[in-house]
Amino acid sequence: MGEYLAAQTVTSVQSVGRCQFRIANLFGGEFEVPREHNESAPQQGIYYFTDITSKAPRVLRSFSLDCWDATDRDISAALGATQFRGSWMRYAPSLGGRTLTPFEENANPQTVILAGANWTGIGLTVDATTGDEERRPRVFSFCLIHKAKALCGNTPVAWLSNPKHNDLSMMKSILQSVVFFDSPTSISASDPIIREAYAKHESKSYISQIAHRL
Repeated sequence: MGEYLAAQTVTSVQSVGRCQFRIANLFGGEFEVPREHNESAPQQGIYYFTDITSKAPRVLRSFSLDCWDATDRDISAALGATQFRGSWMRYAPSLGGRTLTPFEENANPQTVILAGANWTGIGLTVDATTGDEERRPRVFSFCLIHKAKALCGNTPVAWLSNPKHNDLSMMKSILQSVVFFDSPTSISASDPIIREAYAKHESKSYISQIAHRL
């Protein structure tokens, strides 16, 4: 897998809302920021997969990345969940309704720890409990937090009817390649620190070593 990752490309600095970042195109996937109606700052980017080789994801097809404010309320809204007294609860604010509700008995919410070159992250997986049993997914939701901004999204990573094929590790590798920028020119595209971060983003220990240099 390492050779397959190393052969992939790194995007130029992307702007999604107020979030500016680079991300690696891995596992036959590509990241794009659709620009419609002459938008100066599109609010969503799409990571899609076209590779159908044996090394391609089995469940992943595409996922979006959205920029949120890094407040507890916005991150909970992006995740659709929040931790309350040590347990995950569904978070769905509504006028005159309950904000927090327990997950269904078989939803099995599980925390996923994330960390990158210059961000911290939070994520969770939740199992679907309704719909066609053959197509019920395990959905991974996440937020990557850099200063006052958070890059968030969600995607199925496994089918509960065939848990042997789980793309969560691929998703984590893709997300670990993200490097945030405070402005498009804050760090040169040829900066060796950034190049090293992508070349070796699989190593958590290496990322922790370079984080203080960014």
